[in-house]
Amino acid sequence: MSKKEKKPFYKRWWFIAIVVIVIIGAVGGGKKDDKKMDEVQEATVAEATTESTTEETTTTTEETTTTETTLSAEEAAAQARQEWIESQFSIWDGSHKELTTLIKTNLNDEKSYEHINTVFVDVNSQERVDIVNMKLAALEIDHKVKIGDLFIDTEFSAKNGFNATIKSHAYGVATESDNMIYLLGIK
Repeated sequence: MSKKEKKPFYKRWWFIAIVVIVIIGAVGGGKKDDKKMDEVQEATVAEATTESTTEETTTTTEETTTTETTLSAEEAAAQARQEWIESQFSIWDGSHKELTTLIKTNLNDEKSYEHINTVFVDVNSQERVDIVNMKLAALEIDHKVKIGDLFIDTEFSAKNGFNATIKSHAYGVATESDNMIYLLGIK
């Protein structure tokens, strides 16, 4: 006669089902507490904001309206600028869409192009203009950026004329005013 071996309790279906139910309950229960805490925090912030605005309203409604309109216009311009910058880059690998096309047309083997990294500088101040122009001068690129430009540095690998894969940098400028992309050089 053979004796039937019993499985350990932790390998039985009923034990596994209980563990799954407990885990689901723990995860679901934690979310309700988080929502309650968020509601309490929001109510506290709303009360504090109401109290502070009641105490600090010493300006006339005309001054407040003018300030809000100015801030709203500045915020709208900043948001539009940010959206324009974000639209320039691929969400998949961060490469600049149009600059990548320009780079590929200047390569010996377009199919060997592989994007490595792209960084950019939003040229929104005179300080940044000076920094980018100094970098361009150091790279011996005869181009000057101006406020409102977007300076782009793309690192990539591709095959050269000797069929060897090399890493290079391509430098470009995107201008919002005329919506143009310029490939300044590949080094």
